[in-house]
Amino acid sequence: MVFTFNDIPDLSGKVAIVTGGNSGIGEISCKELAAKGARVYMASRSESKAKESIERIRKSHSEADVIFLECDLTDLGSVKSAVERFLSKEKRLDILLNNAGIMATPYQFTKDGLELQNGTNVMGHYLITMLLLPILYQTSKVNDGGNSVRIVQVSSDAIMMAPSDASFKDLESFNHQYLPEYKGTWTRYGKSKLGNVILSNEIKRMLPEGSRISNLSVHPGVINTGLTRGPLESYRFLPSFLFRLIGYFVKSPEQGALTQIFASTSSEIDEKSMDGAFLRPMARLGQKTKLAEDEEGRLGKELFTFARGFVKEKLGIDVAEYLEEKAGIKYLH
Repeated sequence: MVFTFNDIPDLSGKVAIVTGGNSGIGEISCKELAAKGARVYMASRSESKAKESIERIRKSHSEADVIFLECDLTDLGSVKSAVERFLSKEKRLDILLNNAGIMATPYQFTKDGLELQNGTNVMGHYLITMLLLPILYQTSKVNDGGNSVRIVQVSSDAIMMAPSDASFKDLESFNHQYLPEYKGTWTRYGKSKLGNVILSNEIKRMLPEGSRISNLSVHPGVINTGLTRGPLESYRFLPSFLFRLIGYFVKSPEQGALTQIFASTSSEIDEKSMDGAFLRPMARLGQKTKLAEDEEGRLGKELFTFARGFVKEKLGIDVAEYLEEKAGIKYLH
């Protein structure tokens, strides 16, 4: 049976965060989660764009409980502040949908000095997930017999474009450009999407046995969304109508949101023991690449060791100590 938005269970009393929720498949995700009764925090950079998005959502669902949460994934300080504001308001978190992402941008850097795509798609989502993991874990322990708590990383089949020598072991490796740039921008994007799957893998390994938290990574499909901004910047010499033409051959945001909504809400995840799975359109099991499987844990160890040290340097937070103190969760690296 094909999953549809009508199959989303009642989410009354549930709380969700959707990063990059003010447009594209993020906005659709916010709308559909709220339509089923969830309180949804739309985590995004621009308050004006978020308010416009919330207004659009409420035109179709007047009672939608959608709240703007200012969060700039390119700025680790902003991520920390966003989590602090959320924790000051809520005592539970049932769904963390790490939807935000950028694609094929020029070789640029975040405020903290990280390559833009990996800094946003990987490090930003690493930090928000680590800082929210205690409340996710606490929610899983008081779950009322319903679905497991969900952590969903929006990845991509672009993991196949990740370099065979991908590494996250230090700043130089994390920021590697992969020349020539016309190819390198896509290689970096593939590496960042690989990083999303590695996040999911490693969090699954980290959580105590029996934890009712399901970690999933998803490929939403090739979607007609604002992600084309990056390629337009990287390939200024190409006429923009070519990108508009491509839009006729890709999925709509509504189609694209289905797989991540399935991952975030469906009881099948628990019934079929899909914790750790990689999902593809429409809401079906996919196959990870050998790199993304990371069977020996090399990439997971590299990423989580580097990220822990980088966050400590930039924010003064030792993630391992934070998780142990707040939730008794043992950080692996």
